[in-house]
Amino acid sequence: MNPDLKANLKSEKGFTIIEIISAMLIIGIMAAMVYPSFNTGAVDARTAANTIKTDIRFIQQLAFARNDPGNISITFTNGSSTYTFTDPAGIFSETRDLGNATINGNRTVSFNSVGEKVGGNTTVRVRANGIQERVRVQRVTGWTRIL
Repeated sequence: MNPDLKANLKSEKGFTIIEIISAMLIIGIMAAMVYPSFNTGAVDARTAANTIKTDIRFIQQLAFARNDPGNISITFTNGSSTYTFTDPAGIFSETRDLGNATINGNRTVSFNSVGEKVGGNTTVRVRANGIQERVRVQRVTGWTRIL
């Protein structure tokens, strides 16, 4: 090999491909850790909607398991960040706090002694950090989903 060419190759400055990939990997990991703190609105509203959905399913199963006359229900109040489970037997009662999320609209979701939803379809709207989620409860079956 030509000695001048060999000297030129040794004097070249720069980064190796391994160094560049390592730097990109570190930047990617740091970005993945920081990103969730920029997008908290959707997480808060979705978390509140999931909590509501879970509680609605809970009272439906409770009504079915008890098989007592009278409806077990959850009452949602417009502008509130809390809602209340109501048990006509007085055995079970709880108020759930959604933190910074608020309920939009007054709604009551009730189930009879065989776990059927009382009344028509019901949509509960919850808002957090400017983002709204909707929880839909189907009539009769009580099938609950987030829209």
